[in-house]
Amino acid sequence: MQIPVESPSSVVAYITGFRHMLDIAPRICPICGGILKGHGHRCRWVVSLEGVFWVPIQRMICKACRKTFSLLPRMLFAFYSCTRKLAGKIKSLWAGGAGKMAAVRHTLAAAGSSLLTPLSTLYRWAKHTD
Repeated sequence: MQIPVESPSSVVAYITGFRHMLDIAPRICPICGGILKGHGHRCRWVVSLEGVFWVPIQRMICKACRKTFSLLPRMLFAFYSCTRKLAGKIKSLWAGGAGKMAAVRHTLAAAGSSLLTPLSTLYRWAKHTD
């Protein structure tokens, strides 16, 4: 299960401040009300306007019910590898007259983004913004 937590909007700032994640982590289990404690971390690839990063995600475990939770930064989607900011940028370029997703990818590349993602993935990310 994932618990959304506040985070900087920048992936680089999040990675830099990751060691303080346990300081702001929730301490009450959303399932049973027990006490949560740190349970290591996992990493995932994240594509952002800043580049592609290997991002750590803090894990927690409940002492009472033994359920594990991931603290998902709000800048990320639960099951997508792009940041909310990138998905919004793709959607705005696409809706703003770029027409084809290939033109959107070209515009992002011209702005300095090294986005080599397949067009089908860009369509999926643009449609997932919420």
